Amino acid sequence: MCFFISLLFSFIVNTQINLLTGIMTFFILNNTGLIRAKRVVIDLFSGLLLPLSFYPVWAQNLMSYLPFQTISYVPSMIFTEGFVGHEIYNAVFLQAFWALILLIPIKLLWSLAKKQLIVQGG
Repeated sequence: MCFFISLLFSFIVNTQINLLTGIMTFFILNNTGLIRAKRVVIDLFSGLLLPLSFYPVWAQNLMSYLPFQTISYVPSMIFTEGFVGHEIYNAVFLQAFWALILLIPIKLLWSLAKKQLIVQGG
């Protein structure tokens, strides 16, 4: 059950990061490079290409402050039983935390983006 909850939060966090990237189009007009950079960052820092435990300790510490681990690493660790007991609940709580925190920049950027929007025609 915790795996499916983790999977749901993983989807939410990934969608929010995609939304933030999309909202940036209002300000930079061409987001092709930003989308590619986002994909590379997510692949590297989410544990998709390489499990986070394989990174040096200083990099693991740095990545623990970023939301990317909640996308792939956390659900895979729960599924493979790499997290047990309270680690599972802490990991799911971390995902919920990031799902809530990412709402703040989404709301701020969306309010700024609406001011940039010009609609022409009927």
